[in-house]
Amino acid sequence: MDHLTFAQLLGNYGEFVGAIAVVATLGYLAAQIRQQNMESRQAAMSAVAQGWRDAIGLAGEAEIVDLTMRGLEDFESLNPGERWLLMSRILNIFRVGEEAFMLRSDGRLDDRYWQGISRYLATFISIRGVQQMWGLRKHYYYDDYQNFVDGLLDSVGDSSRSYGETMISE
Repeated sequence: MDHLTFAQLLGNYGEFVGAIAVVATLGYLAAQIRQQNMESRQAAMSAVAQGWRDAIGLAGEAEIVDLTMRGLEDFESLNPGERWLLMSRILNIFRVGEEAFMLRSDGRLDDRYWQGISRYLATFISIRGVQQMWGLRKHYYYDDYQNFVDGLLDSVGDSSRSYGETMISE
C-alpha cells in the first residue's frame, strides 16, 4: 500500500469518526433541549400555581370575605376605597388567568392544569359582580384573552348568579 492510498484511508476513517461524533453531539443536544423544555413547563406551572394561591389566598380573611360578599352582590354599594380594593383583587385573578392563557397558548402549560384554571374562570365569570368588573376593565387585557373570557361570559348567558348562589352550587 503506498503512502497516498494509506493517507486516503486514514482520511476516510477520520471522516467516519467525525460523523459519529457529530451524530452523538446532536443526540446529546436534543436530550438537553427536551430536558430544558420540560423544566421550563414545570417552572411555568409553578409560577401560575403560586399566582393562583396568591390571588385567591386572601379569601379566608374575614374582612376580605365581607367585602367580597358585599361587593359581588352590589358593587355600587361599596365606598370608593372598597371598590378599588375589590377591583384590584378581581383583576388580579383575571391577570393570573391571562398569564396561564398565554403560557398555554405558547405550549408551556400542561392542558390538564389549564382545565382546572379555565373551569375556575368559568365559575368566576358567572358571578354578576365579576361580570360588572370585567366589563369595566377588560380592555386592560390582551385581545385573545378578552375573547376567551367573553366566550365564557357568552356561555353563561342570562344565567349569571350572585356570589352566594355560585358558592352554594359549587
